[in-house]
Amino acid sequence: MTAGMKVAVSIPDDLFAEADRVAFERGASRSALYAEALSVFLRAQSPERITMALDAAVARIKDCDGEFRNAAAGQVLAGSEW
Repeated sequence: MTAGMKVAVSIPDDLFAEADRVAFERGASRSALYAEALSVFLRAQSPERITMALDAAVARIKDCDGEFRNAAAGQVLAGSEW
């Protein structure tokens, strides 16, 4: 019995070779490398994480006053589906 779901995917040969090299250098299996890469990718796609990253970036902008920030946020929200 396996520790997870087995899947078959097709990837370009050069990407496969690079992933195989990295897995070998890390002493990891291909499965472990692919699972880690997919996990990192999926976490990066999380809307909450994207919002948190944008909030943090805006907080670092010192010369961005509240009025401008609110107007910009209003424009972004007006163009998105909520």
